[in-house]
Amino acid sequence: MGIRLKQAGALVLVLCGTAAQAQENWAGYYGGLSIDAVKSTSDVGSNAVHQYEDKTANLGIYGGYNFVRGNGFVWGPEISLTTISTKGSRNDAALGDSQFDGGFMLMPRLRGGFATDRAFFYGIAGLGITDAMARPSGASGTDIVISPSIGLGAEFAIGDGWRTKIEAVHHSFDSPDFDFNGTTTSSKTKLTQITLGLSRKF
Repeated sequence: MGIRLKQAGALVLVLCGTAAQAQENWAGYYGGLSIDAVKSTSDVGSNAVHQYEDKTANLGIYGGYNFVRGNGFVWGPEISLTTISTKGSRNDAALGDSQFDGGFMLMPRLRGGFATDRAFFYGIAGLGITDAMARPSGASGTDIVISPSIGLGAEFAIGDGWRTKIEAVHHSFDSPDFDFNGTTTSSKTKLTQITLGLSRKF
């Protein structure tokens, strides 16, 4: 019985030490830069011609704040902004001319998961805000669409307040209705984003 109590006490001390180290490494403000690989698709209604697919690598920025509980649970808000460079055009008799373009992706979201002293594994839930969509060629104005987004990620402490992360996030957007050559319909855009990031704790 005495040995078991000693083992339990040692385990408690280890867990407390891990939680304290997680508190020190992960709590607080941070900001960084990212490289974002984005696969995007956009379809105008059920038309077989006006379908787009694009793959790009883009630069982004992100920042946020982490709260750490005593049991090593880490959560907090984050916001990121990345450039998008989708492009393309299609033409047929049914819908006329369309184009696929967009310039940015803004993502306010929450992260939450479990952290050790060196690693943080988390889920992501938030919003994707973008101007990327298929629309009639020459359409005036800037249309913005918003979608829920979900993802998974892992972040690693690499010393002196620096961290690196990898994550995958998926978005699915429905555009406003447009007039395509006399046919009123919308486009559906899906974006899957793989992010490699480097940040520093403030």
